[in-house]
Amino acid sequence: MILGTITKTGTLNKITCNCPKCGQNEEFTFQIATKFFHFFRLRCFPFEKSEICQCNNCQTIYNASNFTTEMRILVRELRKREKNTFFNYLGLVAFFFIIVWFNLPQSESEKKRIKELNDGIKKEFVAKIQNPKYNDVYYLQKKDTIINNQEFAPTSFLVVKEITKDSLTFNLCKYEELAEKNGKVTIREGFKKQYYDSSNLFHSKIRIDRKQILKDTTISNFKIYNIDREEVTK
Repeated sequence: MILGTITKTGTLNKITCNCPKCGQNEEFTFQIATKFFHFFRLRCFPFEKSEICQCNNCQTIYNASNFTTEMRILVRELRKREKNTFFNYLGLVAFFFIIVWFNLPQSESEKKRIKELNDGIKKEFVAKIQNPKYNDVYYLQKKDTIINNQEFAPTSFLVVKEITKDSLTFNLCKYEELAEKNGKVTIREGFKKQYYDSSNLFHSKIRIDRKQILKDTTISNFKIYNIDREEVTK
C-alpha cells in the first residue's frame, strides 16, 4: 500500500517493581509499540502508542490501564529515553519533496521536448482523421460507465467499417462485453486486434458525414479525443 499504518515495536527494557499477583518485587519486561502513518512504508508520524509490562516470574501482562503507581513512575522515566528520531518522519519528508518536485518549473529544454511531443500527437491525429483507414477506432468522450462495480473508460469506441468519399460508416464496440471477456478488467486506450472482431461489434451501423468530422472533430456531439489504428505488419 502507498499509504497506511505501520507498527514499530520499541526496544525491551527491564524494570524491577512490585507485582500485585506475585506479592513481591519481580523483574518486569517493558516495551512500547507505536503506530505510524506511513508513505511507501516510510514512517510519517506517530499517532498511537501502547505500553505493556510483563512480569518475568508469573508472566502476567499489565498495560497502561492497570499499571500500578510504581509502574507508572518507572515507565515515565523509560518514555523519556524513547528518542523521537528523524526516521519517524522520513515518509513526511519524502512526501514533501515529491510535492515540491512536481511543482518545480520546467526547464526550457523540457518544455521544448513536451511541445514537440504534443505537436507530434496533434499531427498524427490530424493525419488519421483526414485519411481514415478500415478498422480505425475512434474514442469519443462521454460519461463514465459503471457495470458490476467496475469503472469503464469514459468513452465510446467506434470502429470504421466503410469509407467513401463523403462519409464514414462505423460499428459501435460492445465494450461492456469485452470487459466481461477480460475478467471485468477496465478497458483502457490501446485496442488489440481481437477487439476488431465482428463478434465484439453491434450489428447496427452509424454513418457520419466526413466534412462534419473534419470540421468539428465530433460524432453525435461527442468529442473525438483519440484514434487508434491497426499496426501494419510487413
